[in-house]
Amino acid sequence: MKKVLLTGGTGFIGKNLVSYLTSHGIAVNILSRNARSSGNKLIKYFQWNPQLQEIDESSFEGVSDVVNLAGANIGDKRWSVTRKEQIVNSRMDSVRTLNKAIRENNIQLNSFIGTSAIGYYGSVTEDLIFNEESPKGSDFLASVCDQWEEEYRGLDSDLINNTSVLRLGVVLGREGGVYKKMRDLSRFYLGSPLGSGKQYLPWIHIEDLCGIFYFILQNGQSKTYNAVADEHVIVSDFTNQLCRSINKRVLLPNVPGVVLKIVLGEMSSMVLEGTRIENTRIKKAGYVFKYSSLPGALDELSKK
Repeated sequence: MKKVLLTGGTGFIGKNLVSYLTSHGIAVNILSRNARSSGNKLIKYFQWNPQLQEIDESSFEGVSDVVNLAGANIGDKRWSVTRKEQIVNSRMDSVRTLNKAIRENNIQLNSFIGTSAIGYYGSVTEDLIFNEESPKGSDFLASVCDQWEEEYRGLDSDLINNTSVLRLGVVLGREGGVYKKMRDLSRFYLGSPLGSGKQYLPWIHIEDLCGIFYFILQNGQSKTYNAVADEHVIVSDFTNQLCRSINKRVLLPNVPGVVLKIVLGEMSSMVLEGTRIENTRIKKAGYVFKYSSLPGALDELSKK
């Protein structure tokens, strides 16, 4: 039986990925701050503290692959100097802790799948469509992603057959993330586009994201992949289509960009700007998207 070591397994994406992998017969060892019983023979929890580079080395027993989702949520708090350090360090420390354990224990792995984000390309709104070969941006998020990916490049290629990196778009799922927040607001007619509404929102359905992780575990290559759906959607269209999917209407005007800048500070760039990202590489590798257009994805998510 294939067994995967997973970090970030208790978050929104992690919980969905654990469910997806175990439903496909893959056992999952989850690294967490607190080890506990799962009640499922396919799921085991092990303790680690990446800030101190501490890890339960028995978590690697029987493991053939590692998936890293660990990192402080970039949208939880305003970007103070301290918060920026936490965002960067949480990502660096996690990869370094894993890399140290792999090297010191001479652990042979089939694959290591790391996560990054489309923020690599910078927070800009323009007609250019970015692919994996496009240059990195120049803002804070681009710097975070670049440093993160540099840590992945430092993984030991003699011990790991394939190291892949997924640059994630906005992940849509019922239980968390942007979709849940906007759906809950829209139910009370409080949903409205942010800023001009003309910025792009590269998105992916959570089931497709989990499917891509599973696909790479089965067909791994040492490459970077954009994890986004086919359709290029702007924020105003996304908001309107989300409201339609739950039988509500957009009643309020756009939230002015100046207001968001006052409330969110530098973090406002996340919602006021948005790029177009292509997914050709993962499709050429053989992955077939289940949700390639937004209406179908939103209709599925609106079901109870």
